[in-house]
Amino acid sequence: GADHAVAVTATTELFGRLRSRRLALGVATSDSEAGARATLRRLGVDVTNDLFVAGYDSGHGRKPSSGMVDAFCATNGVTARSVIVVGDNLHDIRMGRVAGCGLCVGVLTGTGGREELAAEADYVLESIVDIEALIDGLPTA
Repeated sequence: GADHAVAVTATTELFGRLRSRRLALGVATSDSEAGARATLRRLGVDVTNDLFVAGYDSGHGRKPSSGMVDAFCATNGVTARSVIVVGDNLHDIRMGRVAGCGLCVGVLTGTGGREELAAEADYVLESIVDIEALIDGLPTA
């Protein structure tokens, strides 16, 4: 739970930099929404403004169904093709695939291994820290 969460980077700063790019941000978790919000608060992430947070109990279904991505898209007025799903396990990657997301990115700072994630993800990153470099290297439409 929130009491035992350990950030892999300066989370507040990372979210701040991503927000400064005018990106809509969201957290979709297999944990409860309240638990996710408590963890994010503990890590210093502002959960009151424009951050979409969904858990298994938020009414959008469970991973790997597309419900959490669908709700994120509806909330932010974006299409799934413009969404990058970043996750540490195959449920995350498969959720992105089912939803029709533009990119599905695996990160190795969680439960999934490189070989497992690489079989289904478009990219596999060592850490969420590397997401900005990936975004910078993507072609613009």
